[in-house]
Amino acid sequence: CSFDDCNSTFHPSCAKEANLYTSVKVIEGRIKHKAYCRAHGPDQMEK
Repeated sequence: CSFDDCNSTFHPSCAKEANLYTSVKVIEGRIKHKAYCRAHGPDQMEK
């Protein structure tokens, strides 16, 4: 999980298949992948 201090681990492709929140951005010409576990996805962070 890309959330600070979260120890949940998974492959980004598995996260996408499990419908977890993932994002891909280009920052300064580099591709940045982020994926979040169910506890730290945007839906949970709003609560």
